[in-house]
Amino acid sequence: CIFTTVQLLVCRDMLFFNINIFDVRLHFIITIKATVEILQILFTQASRYFDIHLLVL
Repeated sequence: CIFTTVQLLVCRDMLFFNINIFDVRLHFIITIKATVEILQILFTQASRYFDIHLLVL
């Protein structure tokens, strides 16, 4: 591995998750959940922002 930050993280993850396939699935599920939560937060904030603008109009 060439030690750039991204590749270092990838190598570390590969070593860590090669231990167990289940860990990969778990990591994947956690990542998806986190992404969904972030999107929901952004969506709520965006809709609030638009509500304020609609009230102003």
